[in-house]
Amino acid sequence: MKELFGNETTTIVVSIKFNKPLPRWINIKVVANLHPQRSLELKVDKGEASAIFSAI
Repeated sequence: MKELFGNETTTIVVSIKFNKPLPRWINIKVVANLHPQRSLELKVDKGEASAIFSAI
C-alpha cells in the first residue's frame, strides 16, 4: 500500500481494531468532534464511522 499511496492516515479507533503496531508510514489522526461520529455508529461499525469522519 505504501508504494501505491505513500503515507496514509487513520484514526486511533482503527489502529486499536488493527490490534498490531502500525507501520511508521501510517499516521494517526485525532478526530476533534466525536458527536457526529457517535450518531453514525448507530448504523455502521465504530472503526468505519471514525474513518468516515476523519476524511471530512
